[in-house]
Amino acid sequence: MELIENHILNSQSGIACGEKSRKVGYPHLRMNNISNNMNLDLKLLWRIPATENEIRSYSLQKGDILFNNTNSADLVGKCCLFDIDSNETFLFSNHLTRIRTKNTLNAKYLLYWVNFLWQKQYFKDNCDKWVNQAAIRVDLEYRMAHVEKMRAAALRQLDAAKAMSAALLNEMFSQETFDG
Repeated sequence: MELIENHILNSQSGIACGEKSRKVGYPHLRMNNISNNMNLDLKLLWRIPATENEIRSYSLQKGDILFNNTNSADLVGKCCLFDIDSNETFLFSNHLTRIRTKNTLNAKYLLYWVNFLWQKQYFKDNCDKWVNQAAIRVDLEYRMAHVEKMRAAALRQLDAAKAMSAALLNEMFSQETFDG
Protein backbone atom coordinates (compact mmCIF):
# COMPACT_ATOMS: atom_id res chain seq x y z
CA MET A 1 0.00 0.00 0.00
CA GLU A 2 1.08 3.55 -0.72
CA LEU A 3 0.29 6.82 0.98
CA ILE A 4 -1.22 9.31 -1.43
CA GLU A 5 0.96 12.05 0.04
CA ASN A 6 4.01 10.41 -1.57
CA HIS A 7 2.55 11.27 -4.99
CA ILE A 8 1.11 14.72 -4.23
CA LEU A 9 3.06 17.77 -5.33
CA ASN A 10 0.85 20.19 -3.39
CA SER A 11 -2.34 20.04 -1.35
CA GLN A 12 -3.86 23.27 -0.08
CA SER A 13 -7.14 24.69 1.19
CA GLY A 14 -8.45 27.74 -0.63
CA ILE A 15 -9.20 31.33 0.21
CA ALA A 16 -12.08 32.54 2.39
CA CYS A 17 -13.77 35.71 1.25
CA GLY A 18 -17.01 37.24 2.46
CA GLU A 19 -16.84 39.99 -0.16
CA LYS A 20 -18.27 38.55 -3.35
CA SER A 21 -19.92 39.63 -6.55
CA ARG A 22 -21.36 38.02 -9.67
CA LYS A 23 -19.58 40.45 -12.03
CA VAL A 24 -16.40 41.87 -10.46
CA GLY A 25 -13.19 40.09 -9.46
CA TYR A 26 -11.72 36.64 -9.98
CA PRO A 27 -13.91 33.54 -10.40
CA HIS A 28 -14.07 31.80 -7.00
CA LEU A 29 -14.99 28.12 -7.16
CA ARG A 30 -17.03 26.96 -4.19
CA MET A 31 -18.72 23.79 -2.92
CA ASN A 32 -21.70 24.22 -5.26
CA ASN A 33 -19.38 24.29 -8.28
CA ILE A 34 -18.54 20.59 -7.86
CA SER A 35 -21.34 18.40 -9.18
CA ASN A 36 -22.11 14.97 -7.78
CA ASN A 37 -20.74 13.37 -10.95
CA MET A 38 -17.20 14.85 -10.83
CA ASN A 39 -17.86 17.81 -13.15
CA LEU A 40 -17.34 21.52 -12.69
CA ASP A 41 -20.65 23.36 -12.59
CA LEU A 42 -20.24 27.04 -13.43
CA LYS A 43 -23.95 28.01 -13.44
CA LEU A 44 -23.54 29.96 -10.19
CA LEU A 45 -20.11 31.53 -10.20
CA TRP A 46 -19.09 34.07 -7.58
CA ARG A 47 -16.19 36.49 -8.04
CA ILE A 48 -13.91 37.92 -5.38
CA PRO A 49 -11.14 40.52 -5.12
CA ALA A 50 -7.63 39.11 -4.61
CA THR A 51 -4.12 40.40 -4.00
CA GLU A 52 -1.12 39.26 -6.08
CA ASN A 53 -0.06 37.03 -3.16
CA GLU A 54 -3.51 35.44 -2.99
CA ILE A 55 -3.51 34.87 -6.74
CA ARG A 56 -0.13 33.11 -6.50
CA SER A 57 -1.30 30.96 -3.59
CA TYR A 58 -4.86 30.12 -4.62
CA SER A 59 -4.95 30.04 -8.42
CA LEU A 60 -5.93 26.85 -10.22
CA GLN A 61 -4.08 25.10 -13.03
CA LYS A 62 -5.50 22.70 -15.56
CA GLY A 63 -5.22 19.22 -14.06
CA ASP A 64 -5.77 20.28 -10.43
CA ILE A 65 -8.23 18.21 -8.42
CA LEU A 66 -10.75 20.07 -6.26
CA PHE A 67 -11.81 18.09 -3.19
CA ASN A 68 -14.82 19.20 -1.12
CA ASN A 69 -13.46 19.06 2.45
CA THR A 70 -16.30 20.86 4.29
CA ASN A 71 -20.03 20.49 3.64
CA SER A 72 -22.86 18.26 4.80
CA ALA A 73 -21.63 14.76 5.70
CA ASP A 74 -23.18 13.42 2.48
CA LEU A 75 -21.20 15.84 0.30
CA VAL A 76 -17.79 15.82 1.98
CA GLY A 77 -15.42 14.09 -0.44
CA LYS A 78 -17.05 14.92 -3.75
CA CYS A 79 -14.43 16.10 -6.20
CA CYS A 80 -13.74 17.22 -9.75
CA LEU A 81 -10.89 17.94 -12.12
CA PHE A 82 -10.20 21.55 -13.03
CA ASP A 83 -9.93 21.25 -16.80
CA ILE A 84 -11.01 24.67 -18.03
CA ASP A 85 -9.13 26.29 -20.89
CA SER A 86 -9.36 29.96 -19.99
CA ASN A 87 -7.22 33.07 -19.89
CA GLU A 88 -9.03 33.97 -16.68
CA THR A 89 -7.47 33.16 -13.29
CA PHE A 90 -9.72 30.93 -11.17
CA LEU A 91 -9.43 30.82 -7.36
CA PHE A 92 -11.04 28.36 -4.93
CA SER A 93 -12.83 28.46 -1.59
CA ASN A 94 -11.44 27.50 1.81
CA HIS A 95 -14.06 24.70 1.87
CA LEU A 96 -12.18 23.03 -0.99
CA THR A 97 -8.73 21.49 -1.15
CA ARG A 98 -6.65 21.82 -4.31
CA ILE A 99 -4.61 18.69 -5.04
CA ARG A 100 -1.74 18.70 -7.55
CA THR A 101 -0.23 15.34 -8.32
CA LYS A 102 3.35 14.48 -9.17
CA ASN A 103 3.97 12.73 -12.48
CA THR A 104 4.02 9.43 -10.55
CA LEU A 105 0.24 9.58 -10.20
CA ASN A 106 -2.29 10.35 -12.92
CA ALA A 107 -4.70 13.02 -11.64
CA LYS A 108 -7.69 11.39 -13.35
CA TYR A 109 -6.85 8.06 -11.70
CA LEU A 110 -6.80 9.78 -8.30
CA LEU A 111 -10.04 11.62 -9.12
CA TYR A 112 -11.86 8.39 -9.94
CA TRP A 113 -10.44 6.61 -6.90
CA VAL A 114 -11.49 9.41 -4.52
CA ASN A 115 -14.92 9.53 -6.18
CA PHE A 116 -15.21 5.75 -5.66
CA LEU A 117 -14.52 6.27 -1.94
CA TRP A 118 -17.12 9.05 -1.83
CA GLN A 119 -19.75 6.83 -3.48
CA LYS A 120 -18.98 4.11 -0.92
CA GLN A 121 -19.55 6.75 1.82
CA TYR A 122 -16.01 6.48 3.17
CA PHE A 123 -15.83 10.22 3.86
CA LYS A 124 -19.32 10.35 5.37
CA ASP A 125 -18.38 7.56 7.77
CA ASN A 126 -15.02 9.14 8.69
CA CYS A 127 -15.66 12.90 8.80
CA ASP A 128 -16.02 15.11 11.86
CA LYS A 129 -19.63 16.30 12.17
CA TRP A 130 -20.92 19.55 13.64
CA VAL A 131 -24.31 21.22 13.43
CA ASN A 132 -25.23 21.18 9.71
CA GLN A 133 -21.60 20.79 8.67
CA ALA A 134 -18.88 18.18 8.45
CA ALA A 135 -15.19 18.11 7.51
CA ILE A 136 -12.55 15.51 6.77
CA ARG A 137 -8.85 15.25 7.50
CA VAL A 138 -7.47 11.91 6.52
CA ASP A 139 -4.27 10.19 5.46
CA LEU A 140 -5.39 7.80 2.75
CA GLU A 141 -3.58 4.67 1.69
CA TYR A 142 -4.33 3.06 -1.63
CA ARG A 143 -3.04 0.52 -4.08
CA MET A 144 -0.77 2.37 -6.46
CA ALA A 145 -0.99 1.51 -10.12
CA HIS A 146 2.19 2.26 -12.06
CA VAL A 147 1.67 5.16 -14.50
CA GLU A 148 2.97 3.24 -17.53
CA LYS A 149 0.84 0.21 -16.65
CA MET A 150 -2.21 2.50 -16.37
CA ARG A 151 -1.46 3.98 -19.80
CA ALA A 152 -0.98 0.53 -21.34
CA ALA A 153 -4.26 -0.71 -19.83
CA ALA A 154 -6.09 2.38 -21.10
CA LEU A 155 -4.66 1.89 -24.60
CA ARG A 156 -5.76 -1.76 -24.60
CA GLN A 157 -9.27 -0.71 -23.60
CA LEU A 158 -9.30 1.98 -26.28
CA ASP A 159 -8.13 -0.50 -28.93
CA ALA A 160 -10.82 -2.97 -27.83
CA ALA A 161 -13.49 -0.25 -28.01
CA LYS A 162 -12.34 0.77 -31.50
CA ALA A 163 -12.37 -2.85 -32.67
CA MET A 164 -15.87 -3.31 -31.26
CA SER A 165 -17.04 -0.12 -32.95
CA ALA A 166 -15.58 -1.24 -36.29
CA ALA A 167 -17.25 -4.65 -35.96
CA LEU A 168 -20.61 -3.04 -35.17
CA LEU A 169 -20.34 -0.69 -38.14
CA ASN A 170 -19.39 -3.59 -40.39
CA GLU A 171 -22.41 -5.57 -39.19
CA MET A 172 -24.78 -2.60 -39.49
CA PHE A 173 -23.76 -1.75 -43.03
CA SER A 174 -22.98 -5.17 -44.46
CA GLN A 175 -24.75 -6.25 -47.60
CA GLU A 176 -26.71 -8.88 -45.63
CA THR A 177 -28.35 -6.15 -43.55
CA PHE A 178 -29.71 -4.48 -46.66
CA ASP A 179 -30.63 -7.70 -48.49
CA GLY A 180 -32.93 -8.79 -45.71
